[in-house]
Amino acid sequence: MTIDPKSANHLFNSFAPNSCDFCGQCLSECPVMKITPSKGKEMIHQMLDGEYVFELLENCQSCLACSVACPQHNNPAMLILDNFAKRYREAGHSKRSLHFHPHQPNNFRANALRFLPPDERELVASMNSVEPCEEFLYPGCNLTAAAYLLMNPLLEGQQFRGGMNYCCGETLFRMGMEDELRAVASHLSSWIEKLGAKRMKILCTAGANIFANVLPQYGFTPKLEIIPMLPELLSDVVSGRRVIKNPFEWKVTVQDSCYAKVLGDEYLDVPRKILESCGCRIEEMSHSRCSNLCCIGAGFGPESAFNPSRIIQGAVRILRQANATGAQAIITYCGGCTIMLSAMKWLYPTAPPVYHILQILGWACGYSVPDRNIGRGFVHLYGVIRHQFPLLANRKRIHLAPFNFID
Repeated sequence: MTIDPKSANHLFNSFAPNSCDFCGQCLSECPVMKITPSKGKEMIHQMLDGEYVFELLENCQSCLACSVACPQHNNPAMLILDNFAKRYREAGHSKRSLHFHPHQPNNFRANALRFLPPDERELVASMNSVEPCEEFLYPGCNLTAAAYLLMNPLLEGQQFRGGMNYCCGETLFRMGMEDELRAVASHLSSWIEKLGAKRMKILCTAGANIFANVLPQYGFTPKLEIIPMLPELLSDVVSGRRVIKNPFEWKVTVQDSCYAKVLGDEYLDVPRKILESCGCRIEEMSHSRCSNLCCIGAGFGPESAFNPSRIIQGAVRILRQANATGAQAIITYCGGCTIMLSAMKWLYPTAPPVYHILQILGWACGYSVPDRNIGRGFVHLYGVIRHQFPLLANRKRIHLAPFNFID
């Protein structure tokens, strides 16, 4: 199976007011906002009139569900991100948001790196290699912070490139931070050109969309083939290159990546087909596939600014929905979801255990694959408590200093 992430590039184009019939359906189908079509219509008019819509600035998860739902195939999510960008330029973000900015010191992923055991530390160091290669596997920064997920025979023989210093800027995109995204696009262009790479395999669904559909709009210039890894893993199973030796007899539920919906039902089926090939029975949560809930809750908006109480509330909502399915495990295919939901299990311990799909497939194939999810989740939770909770009452707003990339 081949799925080209560029097939979704129309969902990342600017909002076109002349193509909107102001039906309000896009926002009324949002799994988070829960508003009427008339209210959605009003909000779109407000944004086009240059007004701030604080309900969106605080609650929107910038998960792209509204763009997928739009009957005119317009892109209301891009209009909302323009609203985010305007608010940030004029007022900045809360200081507590720094902990979730991947290009800032002491951010939540950098915090995780401080606690890595030696085997992961060695792997992460090797990812920073700039030795030229025609093809490489880009893990993304979430999987770099959970590098044990890459210590899997399924990935044997792959050349890893791209540690924390090569984050794709997905968080910046979902916060509407355009100037910062241009800086990232320029930095990554230089990096890819230095590698001389022609093909990039990506385990992260978000990263595949950002590299294919977003960064080129902000100055990313390399002509690079983007290859999502999940369909390749499914093909390995279907073709018999990977043999299922230890099938599971679990009922599981799937936490979808926010970006999977833009690639359509064919892509959303891929992780489910992998799990079914491993013997799992899938029970969907009430919010799944195109109506999935983001694991980080209403974190990205300028007025939420990664408020930890909002993040906890949003993640626990997912865990409760997973519990309601009666599933024995929650399966993710996003490293960020793996760690975020594992962190929240410390606050909601009756939820099912959380596993990444690489772990399930690896175990089903008879491989030895580490399981450090709950411990890494604790590291993440500890970072939020230490670095964000003391700033909850701090009303200072900041603009980011220019990025200082280190090659």
